[in-house]
Amino acid sequence: MNGGNIWTPHEDILMEKHYVSKGAKWCALALMRRSPEGVRHRAVVLGLTNKPKPPKEEVKRKRTYPSPFIRSYKTPPITKELLEKVRAAIPLDTRTLTARLCGDPLPGRSALDRMKG
Repeated sequence: MNGGNIWTPHEDILMEKHYVSKGAKWCALALMRRSPEGVRHRAVVLGLTNKPKPPKEEVKRKRTYPSPFIRSYKTPPITKELLEKVRAAIPLDTRTLTARLCGDPLPGRSALDRMKG
């Protein structure tokens, strides 16, 4: 069973002309009733590829040495001074500002009400 619409010769011709240069998304938009995944599958059936294979001498190898930017980072301990700075940056009326922007929650539905109850 096919599971979808049968591909027409017109669609196959469009695929052969444009798939390699423009890709699956472009072909899907041009065909309008085909998804990019369906176009990719049809390209495999037709033997098309949009990524030319480079010659073997041009193939770049992946780095095998560790990057200096990837490190295990240990967070510094949280001190009282740091906590005071963070708390000082938070406005005292934070709940009021949030309520002004988002509206008050229904009674008994806010997270604070659930924590209390």
